[in-house]
Amino acid sequence: RGLGPAGRKKQFSWGSVVGMELVQKYPQDYIAYAGIAQVINIPEGMKISQQWLYEAATEKGDTITLNTLKKLKHGDTSLCNRPMDCFIKQYELISKYNGAVYNKASETEVEKAVQFYSDYKLYDWLKGFEYSAYRLEKDMFAVDYSKLAELKIPAYFFLGRHDWNIPSALTEKFVNKLKAPHKEIIWFENSAHGPLEEEPVLFNKLLAEKLISNQ
Repeated sequence: RGLGPAGRKKQFSWGSVVGMELVQKYPQDYIAYAGIAQVINIPEGMKISQQWLYEAATEKGDTITLNTLKKLKHGDTSLCNRPMDCFIKQYELISKYNGAVYNKASETEVEKAVQFYSDYKLYDWLKGFEYSAYRLEKDMFAVDYSKLAELKIPAYFFLGRHDWNIPSALTEKFVNKLKAPHKEIIWFENSAHGPLEEEPVLFNKLLAEKLISNQ
C-alpha cells in the first residue's frame, strides 16, 4: 500500500509493479519508494530460479524435481499451459527447497494471525489469488524493469537473501545499474520471499528507520 501526496510508496511482490509505475509517473507525489521482493522481469527471474533449482536438486539427487524442471524449461504442456500455471508449478518446486519461505517458523505465526479474525479465517485466499492472478497474467509477464535506468526519488529494496520465487539476484543486478538520489538494498539473511513475515521485528524496525530518514 502507499501513502498519499508527498508520502512514501511501499509495495510487496506483485504490488511492487503498481508501486514502481506510480513513482515513475508521479515522482512529485512521493518522497521515497520501498520495494519488497521487487518484481523486475518474471520470465527472466524464472530462468534464474530454474538454474538454482537444477543445482539444488542435482546435489540432492532429486530426480523427480529434475524431471519436472526439465518439462518446465521445455514448455511441456502436459505440465502447464499458461504462464501463470507454470509459475505456480515452479513455485511448488521452489517451496520444496525453501526458496519461497526460508524461515519456516513464520508459517505458524502467519496461520495464527489468519485465524485471529473471523473475516480472515473464512476468506478463501486461494480463490482470491487465482481471481486476480489470471486477470493480471498478461501484464505481469510483460513487465520488464531491467531497462529502467533512473528513479527521481530515493529507493529502498527489501530483499530476502534466499528468495528464489522472485529472485533477489535479479533485483540486485537491477539496483546496481539504477540511478537515484539514493538507492539501497536492505538484506534479510533469514528470509526468502517474505521478509515482512519471516523477520517481522527487524523488517518493521528497518522500514521505519529508512522512511523516517526521508522526512
